[in-house]
Amino acid sequence: MHPSWPPRPPVRPPLTAATVSFRNIFRDPRWGRGEETPGEDPTINGEYATAFVTGMQGDQSSGYLKVSSCLKHYAVYSQETSRMSFPAMVNEQDMEDTYLPAFQAGVEKGNASSMMCSYNAESTGEGIFGKGAQGGAIPSCANKGLLNDLARAKWGFDGYITSDCGGK
Repeated sequence: MHPSWPPRPPVRPPLTAATVSFRNIFRDPRWGRGEETPGEDPTINGEYATAFVTGMQGDQSSGYLKVSSCLKHYAVYSQETSRMSFPAMVNEQDMEDTYLPAFQAGVEKGNASSMMCSYNAESTGEGIFGKGAQGGAIPSCANKGLLNDLARAKWGFDGYITSDCGGK
């Protein structure tokens, strides 16, 4: 028998998979991806995000993730047509009451390890040119106000943020 048999367990368990939790609010039945969301209720979306993340990532008492849960598409995304250039124009109240609660719950209650920014731009937040600059909308993946100031500083998100495939 080979001297390395039986194989030794790794020092830390490898990350075996990344799962995705689609956290978008479903407001328009023409969207075409509604079956991937729990619906249009922000509270239900938040509860679903928490359950999904904790169910997938499991017990993290070892200090290591075995599965990484990714909350997507942060933050205002519910349109496939022109999704690479669509400026989601929402006011602060709609952002706070409708679009952010599911992501906040997934981070604060579920301890999500990852978030995926959306393809589009949002009218809230802050970019490199300031608040509400860049034609009134800031690309989601460059939105300092949503990514750093809100998710990381206020909610305590300490995971990784990734762009969607082809997103900028």
